[in-house]
Amino acid sequence: MQNGRHSQGPPFIDTGYRPRHDSDVGSDGAMTERGWGSASLSDPSSTRTNNGRADTSTVPADSARSNSDDTLPDTGPIIPYWSAKRHLTCGNPSFRPSYVSKLFPWRGSAPGKLKTANAALVLCLNIDVDPPDVIKTTPCAVLECWVDPHTLPSHKALEAIGTNLQHQFEGLSLKIPYKPILDPSYEDLRRFCMTLRKQAKDDTVCFYYNGHGVPRPTPSGELWCFNRNYTQYIPVSLMEIQGWLGSPGVYIWDCSAAGHLLTNFNTFAERRDQDASMARGGHPEGMQPYMNSLQLAACAANEQLPSCPELPADIFTSCLTSPIDIALRYFIMTHQLPNNITPDMVMQLPGDLKDRRTPLGELNWIFTAITDTIAWTTFPRDIFTRLYRSDLLIASLFRNFLLAERIMKNYHCTPHTHPALPSTNTHQLWAAWDLAVDTCLRQLPDLLEKNTVSIPPNPNPGQTRPRKGQQQAQEPVQTVAPEKQYQYVPSRFFTDQLTAFEVWISRGGSALTKRGPMSLPVSSDGLDGVNSDAAAAAAAITSPSLLASSLSQMSTRSTSTGMSTGPGPNSEHDLVPRKPPDQLPIVLQVLLSQPHRLRALILLSQFVDLGPWAVNLVLTIGIFPYISKLLQAAGQDLRPVLIFIWARILAVDPSVQVDLHNSGGYKYFANVLAVPDDGGPPLPPGIGVLPPPPAVSVASATPGAPRVAPALPNSSEHKAMCAFILAAVARSFPNGQFACLRERVFDNCVDYLDEGDFLLRQWSALCIAQVWDANNDVKVYGVDRGTQDKLILLLSDDSPEVRAAALYALGTFMGASGGAADASGSASPQKDRERVGGGGSGTQNQLDERIHFRMEVAVATGAALAVKDDASPMVRKELLVLVSCLVKEWRGYFVICAWIYWEEDRKWRGEYAANLALGTPATGHGAAERPGGAGAGAGGHREEEMTAYAVAEWLDVFGDDEDAREENRVVLSSFFTIYVMLLEMTIDPYQEVQALAQTIADYIMALLLESPFQKLACTSLDTPPVPVVDGRSLSGGSGGLGAGAVNGAGGHTRVSSAHGSPLLGSAQPAYVIQGQGPGPGGAPASAIGPRPGLNRADSMTNTLSSAAGGAIRRTSSFATALRNLAGGIAFPTAGGGVGEEPRTPTSPASTASGFGWGGHGHGAPGLSTLRSDSTGNLSGSGFGSASGGVQNPYLSRPPSPNLNLAKYVSPYARAPANPPSSNSASASTSAAATASSSNGHLQPHAYAHGHGRHGHHGHAYGHHGHGHGHGYTHARRPNSPAGSSEGSASADFLPSHVMEALMEEDLLRLRARRRGTASAPGQSQGRGRQGGNAAAGGSANGAAGASANGGHGGHGGGGVHGGLNSPVESTFSIDSAASSVLALTGGCGTGEGLRDALPLKSSFFEWCCEYFKEPQMRQTEADEPGSVQYNYQVWRQQRNEQVTNETQAQAAIAGRKVEDNRTQCAETSRWDRPVATFNVQCQPLLMAFHSYDPHLVVANESDMVGVWDWSQRRRLSYFCNGNPKGSSITSLHLINQDVGGIIMTGTSDGIIRLFRNYEPLLDQGPLQTVSAFRAIGDPVQVRNGSGLVVDWKQSGGTLLAGGDSRIIRVWDAHTETQVLDLETNHDSSVTTMMSGYGSSSTFLTGFADGAVKVFDRRLEEEDAVVRSYSRHHSWVQRVLYHPRFGSQFFSASLDGEVHLWDIRGADRPLQTWDMHQSGLASFDLHPLAGVFATSSALLASSWRQQKIKIHSVSEPSPLSTVNVPTGLPMFTPRHPSPFIPRSTALVFHPTEMLFGVGQPDGSVRITGCKLG
Repeated sequence: MQNGRHSQGPPFIDTGYRPRHDSDVGSDGAMTERGWGSASLSDPSSTRTNNGRADTSTVPADSARSNSDDTLPDTGPIIPYWSAKRHLTCGNPSFRPSYVSKLFPWRGSAPGKLKTANAALVLCLNIDVDPPDVIKTTPCAVLECWVDPHTLPSHKALEAIGTNLQHQFEGLSLKIPYKPILDPSYEDLRRFCMTLRKQAKDDTVCFYYNGHGVPRPTPSGELWCFNRNYTQYIPVSLMEIQGWLGSPGVYIWDCSAAGHLLTNFNTFAERRDQDASMARGGHPEGMQPYMNSLQLAACAANEQLPSCPELPADIFTSCLTSPIDIALRYFIMTHQLPNNITPDMVMQLPGDLKDRRTPLGELNWIFTAITDTIAWTTFPRDIFTRLYRSDLLIASLFRNFLLAERIMKNYHCTPHTHPALPSTNTHQLWAAWDLAVDTCLRQLPDLLEKNTVSIPPNPNPGQTRPRKGQQQAQEPVQTVAPEKQYQYVPSRFFTDQLTAFEVWISRGGSALTKRGPMSLPVSSDGLDGVNSDAAAAAAAITSPSLLASSLSQMSTRSTSTGMSTGPGPNSEHDLVPRKPPDQLPIVLQVLLSQPHRLRALILLSQFVDLGPWAVNLVLTIGIFPYISKLLQAAGQDLRPVLIFIWARILAVDPSVQVDLHNSGGYKYFANVLAVPDDGGPPLPPGIGVLPPPPAVSVASATPGAPRVAPALPNSSEHKAMCAFILAAVARSFPNGQFACLRERVFDNCVDYLDEGDFLLRQWSALCIAQVWDANNDVKVYGVDRGTQDKLILLLSDDSPEVRAAALYALGTFMGASGGAADASGSASPQKDRERVGGGGSGTQNQLDERIHFRMEVAVATGAALAVKDDASPMVRKELLVLVSCLVKEWRGYFVICAWIYWEEDRKWRGEYAANLALGTPATGHGAAERPGGAGAGAGGHREEEMTAYAVAEWLDVFGDDEDAREENRVVLSSFFTIYVMLLEMTIDPYQEVQALAQTIADYIMALLLESPFQKLACTSLDTPPVPVVDGRSLSGGSGGLGAGAVNGAGGHTRVSSAHGSPLLGSAQPAYVIQGQGPGPGGAPASAIGPRPGLNRADSMTNTLSSAAGGAIRRTSSFATALRNLAGGIAFPTAGGGVGEEPRTPTSPASTASGFGWGGHGHGAPGLSTLRSDSTGNLSGSGFGSASGGVQNPYLSRPPSPNLNLAKYVSPYARAPANPPSSNSASASTSAAATASSSNGHLQPHAYAHGHGRHGHHGHAYGHHGHGHGHGYTHARRPNSPAGSSEGSASADFLPSHVMEALMEEDLLRLRARRRGTASAPGQSQGRGRQGGNAAAGGSANGAAGASANGGHGGHGGGGVHGGLNSPVESTFSIDSAASSVLALTGGCGTGEGLRDALPLKSSFFEWCCEYFKEPQMRQTEADEPGSVQYNYQVWRQQRNEQVTNETQAQAAIAGRKVEDNRTQCAETSRWDRPVATFNVQCQPLLMAFHSYDPHLVVANESDMVGVWDWSQRRRLSYFCNGNPKGSSITSLHLINQDVGGIIMTGTSDGIIRLFRNYEPLLDQGPLQTVSAFRAIGDPVQVRNGSGLVVDWKQSGGTLLAGGDSRIIRVWDAHTETQVLDLETNHDSSVTTMMSGYGSSSTFLTGFADGAVKVFDRRLEEEDAVVRSYSRHHSWVQRVLYHPRFGSQFFSASLDGEVHLWDIRGADRPLQTWDMHQSGLASFDLHPLAGVFATSSALLASSWRQQKIKIHSVSEPSPLSTVNVPTGLPMFTPRHPSPFIPRSTALVFHPTEMLFGVGQPDGSVRITGCKLG
């Protein structure tokens, strides 16, 4: 699985398994991280976390503390976090390397595929009459088909020869009818040929011609036959034969000068093909070109057939049809054997050609394997597939042709073919054939003498006895009894060849090499890529281990587009697989042998484990029919290896799903899936049972006795493989889905959702997803079993892959398409392109309509509440796919939620702006009544409370039915909960998640803008938003209660979408799913109510607003979530801030679509958010233009993820045309008038208004394609109901009418789906309304969205340019209440310009399938001694150990003062040695040293991060963090330092981001975002906040997040989930935290009011605070554990006091230092040396220099005092960041005796300790 544990399958031999790495062990022991590839192995329990609360064993050396600092802990496995495959790809399928081309079609190309239908065997012998141009020698060759024609009458000899020839051909392929044509006349030949073509239809006709009794073919291409009286030779032109036989054909020319026939046939065929192309444009359908015909000629045009008397006259025919006989005869002629073995003795070799256990059958078997191998290793792949894998007769003929070439070339006769083939007569494998023949013939005398030999009587004295394979001897057999039985010794040929194959695999078969003779040939076929894993396991199969560190190296070759970043194909770094071993075809032949089968399968599984290219090779060779037959009669010992091989085959070629279904092979895997573990209880009736072992016959089994299935080793992994195989069978294949349902696959997968093995849980969920994808019957069955509830419970799983798989299954249940994301990996590409999804959960006719409706809402709501704050962006992406399905089916409800939110947002903005202007708190209704309110001028108080009245009037429809009122209120609150969550995700820190959420949000907004809400007189949809001024930015960090301090953008605070019902004060969303609560796993989420100062009047509308909170107000405007709505607007390129380097790469910005107001950039809505597309270009969305058209300078772009594939899709089908050029506000009206008056073309109705972060406000139009437009633009189609309200008559309906109509429209869509009357995929049923009105009866109502299709396939919709359609035709009756409302309001309103963009398409299944393409049986590259990765990690480990040893020795003396008797001063421990000074070109507020590399990470006061090599004073990288303007980076850490490093940043908006590849010298690829997630969900708005405070513990993989929040959230990096929330029970912000060393579960916390608390994660939340201290009276700057005593810790506050505490002691400090009377700026403690440092605060009296004091924890006086100049030109009382109460930075190096100081002028000074 992709979350990375070392796999234990396939366990088909008993060998020691590789133990799992510690990083593979999750919080419950489940495997959740890929083994990163450390060379050291240890017990899995060496480092684990217990639900994130405590570590249970040792820790790595960098954080271990023991009583002796001189002793290093035992080297444990390195545990890198955020380094699994999911962090490299985020659920996106990886791109193939650039040098890889398409896989070769192993089934053979359809146009050139041949299938022989019948054969004509033409014999022109004319026995006893020699042709005139032939002079025979005496003696000469006389045998024809092993018959001497001169010993029989001519007519009997001819018949005997014809019969023998027929039998010889039947030995090649028995199913084909052969017609001997003996000495034909011209008319007979013509008739027979035409009859054969008529019978063959479009298939191949085989034409064999023996011309030994007629003249040679003429140079003009004529062969000879006879007249009826046999008095003349009649020439027959090949042109005539081509006309009789047509195409395609296989022609065998056995005559002298046969080359004339071959060359002339090609000439005539080429001419015929050209004529057909010129006259008719090609051949008729079904007919192949004549040049596709195959030919085998006995000799060249100038050659004559050999006449050696020891050989038959038809030696060419003998080689083709009876190769063993002629090969043995030839061997005796050329080799001297003992015992005087004669040809007659050879012909008596016992056995049957078809019985491989006999000598003759064994030789035939060996001959087949050798000739197959010679052909495969010599001929091009396409030629080999066409000749040897398309037809049995053709394959046999061309296989035997190799023998003919070998023999006849020794007699100066060269056989030829078309197509021409390379020479093979000197191939090295012929020596192996000679050895096998020699071994067999040396036993022949004993076999003939001592064994029973069956000698049939020979009725014809002149006929040599044919083999049994020729099927001639039917007479009674005479048996001779021997004296003693002789035991035949079988050949070691296959055993030796398997050994050679094993050696190839075990000695570097998996290694890559440069292109050349020893590399895999790629000239005529493309082979899939392989990972750069070198070295395979030694001779025997080792336990498979998952792909691990090779994935880390994958990023070195991949950019965000997935393309290779290294040198080109001709580079020495461009490596390809090695040339495959010659024994591969032999291994496939060995599968036929029972004794060698298991070993061959094991070796074959090792080979296919090399990668997709290896799987394609074995398929090309012809493994498929062999491996398919093994499923029908396979022993129990073959189950693991067969499962392994089939999983690889289906991963590479999903098209075999049809073969597996048609042959019934899927039952094999369904039976394995049903087997209880460990040979458990008997299988219940109805569940398939595996066939009995070979030793037990079915007849001998006891009737009625329960059958216990044998235990399957490593059953969980193999069952997971079976689940994958069955999922592949069911994918986009209804027959496969029903087959899986019949075999109880669905039931078994549901049961396995609770299995302990995460891989089985993951694939069980994915198999469920594929079985019920677009299948109503299976969905009904799943609902009856409560499958959707079990999947929602699975969303609390520890494995991110399992959670994503559960969401994927729920997505397909709700209508998402489970087909391939693109046609490349699809079994039926065209079908998958049509299946775009839709149809919800299907018909569900067994449920009541309302229950069906509530079930769909509950599924989406339960999933949203469970994983909306998941730390894995892969999981959040799958959640959005699920939500998009709900939006698709219930778009009317979401339009209502969007309208309510829009109106409430505008109302709040008016109140807030008015109160800011008056200086009064923004509370109550008074502010809204002022002129600045959103409702001013729109109708007074009623308009201000429009949403409240609309909801109340809508609820009045239900009368006094309180249950109905409550139910509908809760349902609407659930939709609103999901909608608010969706808006929050539009500013998700991960770019892919953000793009998908914006696609859904803009889809909803496009419908809203086209809805009847637009026609309401009191609407504010066309009203520009009132700018909200950032209070903090105006007051210098002391923003008012309403200011968006933490989130930057002067908006409301962020409130969890899990809060109360938007329309009901205390109601919660509809938790219909059993066991689901507001938080994951049913646990109540920690909820913090709305912040003081933002409360409004106690009404439903205000409750709605408080529930919505600041999800979008955090970005200062609701519209920022919709910035991509209008298509085709170009935005300015990114530019750097003033005085800073450019924050964005210099690649040109491409145009994008979108709009937005104010807000911020950097990956969040508001300002133009630049993101990278698949080509590396930048696309922008949003705008941030200040008054006067000045471009906003705060545009930046954070590093892109590795595979940033999810792209925003505009809801509009095409970009607006003819954009207005005016830049005035009045132009908006004229543009709207132009749009409404035009016909037939989309016109932009555009206005733009923006405000900067400081209140600048302006208007601008969006200009399409010019790169300078800023605006809110939405396309309006002609006569749209959403036309401008100015100058138009007011609508005759109320908002409640619109709500009722939209809800009824959604229900009608549901009813149409339940009736199964939805439109077919790609067809449009509805018609766009004109003027916004729909016909009440008999016509489409024009509802928004495409018709849902509940059956197989997708949903409706007009495609890219098609409108969103009505759910049904003639839905409304004339007298229905709904029809009048819908006719009045015009329904939801759509236009022909809207794109059918939903539901979203997931690529998670393709990503999961990659697991079965990746090598698992070999050590990874990083584990292979001698590899580059291994050597690098060994060097790092040794270097790290050396650094640790050296620094520990230094730390012993650096922390104490040593007096010099001569100078009477402490020289050896002074910390004032200058090391380096450089300028970082920004104000360094946060700094972090790397423990082992000379790297210093510096973050400025806003959003820029730089990495410096302090030893070289050189900057390595500089990038934008991506946090919004107004926020700051408040936490900075380096994780995974043992193996490299990942930068972790925490920002004041609660977001954690991780970045890798920051060191370009390692050539790891571009700087990339690893992951990003919201660490704390509810930031508290305080006057002086701390933002986000983060503490990272590498040894346990735990992350503590606090800050401006009343909770401290504990995250587990293994599982990427929040483990628990601990209440701070404090009103101040958390300012600092630190976890205990080693396995300690305690952590320290400091607060802004001076409090210090000690928490214990093991205790219950109410008892988690174990100690509390309150001696500090100001902001606690740092709390740090004592470096030597785990029970003691330090705390420092801004007032200059430093306290030493003992947790075990009293509530007073052990020791106190008053370091700075004027105040303290920074405090840090060296982890090893026992030294702490403080820096003085910058005041008006002392701002030119800053005093740094270094103090020992054990000495009474300071060790050193250093004065550092600040470089400030003047004193500034304000701090650079409102969240960090200092202007400088101070940090110790974690290991070396160094500390760094960052000053406001951008200078960084690194100072060290003088160690003497």
